[in-house]
Amino acid sequence: MIRFGCRWLLLLASLWATGAAALELAAVGNGWQAQADRPQAGDRLLAWTGPGGEPVAVDDPFEWLALEQDRGAAGALEVRIERAGVPRSLLLPAPGWDWEIAASAEDAGAAWAEDWSQLRQAEAAARTGDFAAAHALTAALAQRRPAQADRIRVHMLRRLEADPDRARGLALALALEADVVARKLDGIRAAQGALARGRAHFQLRDYPAAATAADAALARAGGETRHALVAQALELRGSIAYRRGDNAAALADFERAESLLVALAPASLVRAQAQGRIAAVALSRGEFAAAERMFASAIATAERAAPASTALARLHFNAGLGAFQRRRLGAALAPPPTGQPATRHHPRTIPWPLAGEAT
Repeated sequence: MIRFGCRWLLLLASLWATGAAALELAAVGNGWQAQADRPQAGDRLLAWTGPGGEPVAVDDPFEWLALEQDRGAAGALEVRIERAGVPRSLLLPAPGWDWEIAASAEDAGAAWAEDWSQLRQAEAAARTGDFAAAHALTAALAQRRPAQADRIRVHMLRRLEADPDRARGLALALALEADVVARKLDGIRAAQGALARGRAHFQLRDYPAAATAADAALARAGGETRHALVAQALELRGSIAYRRGDNAAALADFERAESLLVALAPASLVRAQAQGRIAAVALSRGEFAAAERMFASAIATAERAAPASTALARLHFNAGLGAFQRRRLGAALAPPPTGQPATRHHPRTIPWPLAGEAT
């Protein structure tokens, strides 16, 4: 323990001695699972803990993108920060880090400073709904930094999900896929391209193409790999099966995804959403008691992880929809009034889509 603490102190001393500027968090969102200590705006990022317990200094924000996509989505990652002048450890939970890294005045001369500023402009454009500008900035930045083009596109794809122009989203996904193929990337980085392509086709309701891409993502990642991307690919494939009315296949994929998220991020909002998908299938099969139990579990997880999120509101809506369906079925199966013919109705599926069912 003493040796471990000395490593961090030596790292901090070297940063001060060389005048290296630590990256600072400009903002921290609400997308963190419930935990006692979360990142805060103003925290200075110093390093992450390597496999052998050694501190690995990181002073390039593009490297933090790579860490989040590779290691952060595969489980909790310990990092070292400085808060109010005091160095401390912080455990970042999977599957992603909801923060914004700022370039300070001290970083103005860094090789990455101008490009990072452009990435932040793309993020800001996406937040304000200027999706055309966000796409243009993303494309220009990916072209200027070819070695990190896939990292940039994956980072921005999440922020451009609200873009109503689905064709534009497909073009971005295809650019990511073309890049990983041309550079012969493998593993999780290659799977990111297939997953993005599958999600884009799903949004366009091209389910055969989406299913092919989901299978490719799982094959590239390795079906047994412990990584959030595998859960995302399973959820995509399950959503396709759900839309096609194959509840058995949908349930199998949703349950595999949720089981993986239990191991990776048990108290996260993404796990709550996975539970909600399982409940949706139970509701479609008319298994109202099972759906009610799973919705209750999903809502409890979401309330702990993100009590003010729209995802929690969707879970409440869908749980209410299930309760309504159960009452409607009960009324349909009740004995008819005297003198009226008996009717029986058992809907195979719910009559309208669940809120937020798309992956």
